[in-house]
Amino acid sequence: MNCLELIVAHGDEGQVTLKSPGVGYWRRAPAVGHVLSAGQPAGVLSTLGREQKLVVPTGVRGVIIEAPTGGGGQAVAFGDALMVLGEAGGELGAALETGAATTGADRDGALVFCSISSGRFYLRPAPEEPAFVAEGDIIEEGQTVFLLEVMKTFSRVTYGGPGQPAKAKVLAIAPSDGDDLEAGQVVLRLEAIEQGAVAP
Repeated sequence: MNCLELIVAHGDEGQVTLKSPGVGYWRRAPAVGHVLSAGQPAGVLSTLGREQKLVVPTGVRGVIIEAPTGGGGQAVAFGDALMVLGEAGGELGAALETGAATTGADRDGALVFCSISSGRFYLRPAPEEPAFVAEGDIIEEGQTVFLLEVMKTFSRVTYGGPGQPAKAKVLAIAPSDGDDLEAGQVVLRLEAIEQGAVAP
C-alpha cells in the first residue's frame, strides 16, 4: 500500500491541523486522545478502489484533540481538515489513559507495543497487587497493560490504537518492574489473535 503524507496547517497555541492530501473515502482514523508522531499512520484514503495509507509528516507530533467520531468513514476532498493536534506535553497524561502507545514490527518482524514517552515502568498498580498482564495473557483494546510514571504523575497505559489488532497474545514483557523507559522502547512483544480464534 502506498503512503501519502497529510497536509499540515499550523494554528494558534501550538495546534496543528492535518488535512487530506487527496480526494476519496477516509477510514481507520485514530481516535481523540491518541498521540501521533512523524511517520505514524492516520487512516486510509480510498480513491476509485485504490487504497493509500495516510501518514503524519516529518516534524509533527501531538495529541489528537479533534477528530470525527466513528473512526473516519467519510468522504473527503483535497485540503479538508481531518483532525487537530494539540501539544503532547500538556495532554500526555490524558493521552496515556487512552492507550497512547505504539505498535510496529521489530527487526525480526514481530509485533511489538512500545511506550510513547519516557518514564518509569510499573507492571502492578501496587507492590502487593497482581500484575496488569503476564506472559501468555490475551489482551484486548482498552485493557490496562502497565503504569507509566512521568514527573511524579502515574498514568495507566491501555492497549489499542491505530494499526493494532483488537486482540493479541503477550509473548514477552521486555522491561522489568521499576525500569526507566525511553520513548519508543519496546514494552510488550505480541502475537496477533485472529477474530473468532480461540487462543491455546
